[in-house]
Amino acid sequence: MKDNFSTTPYMSSNLREYNRIYKEVNDIYRDAASKFGLSNSVFDILYTICEVGEGCLQKDVCDATFIPKQTVNSAIRKLEQEGYLTLSNGKGHSKHILLTESGHTLLKETIFPIVEAENEALRRLLNSPSADATKRLVAEVIDVDSNPYLRRVVINRGSKSGVYEGMPVISGTGLVGQVYSLNYGFSRVLLISDPNCSVPVLCSRTNIRAITTGTGVHDELTVNNVPRSADIKVGDLLVTSGLGGVYPSGYPVATVTSVGFSDAQPFANIKAKPIVDTDTMRYVLLYWYQGIDSENNENNIISKQRSDSKHILRQEKIKNLIESLSRTPELQNSKIHNK
Repeated sequence: MKDNFSTTPYMSSNLREYNRIYKEVNDIYRDAASKFGLSNSVFDILYTICEVGEGCLQKDVCDATFIPKQTVNSAIRKLEQEGYLTLSNGKGHSKHILLTESGHTLLKETIFPIVEAENEALRRLLNSPSADATKRLVAEVIDVDSNPYLRRVVINRGSKSGVYEGMPVISGTGLVGQVYSLNYGFSRVLLISDPNCSVPVLCSRTNIRAITTGTGVHDELTVNNVPRSADIKVGDLLVTSGLGGVYPSGYPVATVTSVGFSDAQPFANIKAKPIVDTDTMRYVLLYWYQGIDSENNENNIISKQRSDSKHILRQEKIKNLIESLSRTPELQNSKIHNK
């Protein structure tokens, strides 16, 4: 008997990963729509009006949301019948979307709080202390490692945006971790709470140096190499020391939560809580730190890229492949289905 699935097109692992990540990010907005009692399509229409501006065309909504034209038209008619918007004639058969007074109220009560929360998160990132940075880049957390003993996330920036391995990652309040691997469009970040992550720090009150190491628990770090006689106590703020050239100095890392001593151990048993709650963060900030090691590495990379034509050609081929993939019907359909 002939296999009914023999003609099914092959779906690459990259496409499966793209669909999974897209769905997880999209679910954030789906949850918001549910909380406000809106359908997904109505939420997307209102968000697009807020983003593009009142008077946008129905085509603008379709292009911004990847929702089928029939679904957009149906949702717009529903909003029109409920008195939230009106349509005015544009060029040809196009229609401009205009909000009524009730529509403006609905937008303020549903979409504005979300946009304001996003703007506030970005403001905190961009206003974060990074005096040693030559360039900063905002990224969004789009995936979390499923292994409960590892503390790692995926962000939507990669080599295309100039990200490099070892790049510091922060939030608006404190240190998050560093990039440990990347590809063209995404990067994996090793959080400071991961057991494989160690950060040179010092106590802001006494300047005592130490090293924090992740425990695998999101809200706990161990503080190593602190003598029993050292002046450190609960509540002390630990900041990056700048040693090693990976992280800039003076950036908040954790707060000491417990200090214990044992006669059999030469060092104190110290625990600390990270400043950043990595379980709830959505945006992070990447920046180019001009430490000794990163500066040398950056110069080496630039020199190699300029002299290695094969490397440049390969990057261009990968870029063209990804751009062509994004235009394939299979990828467009995956976006539509996730809506």
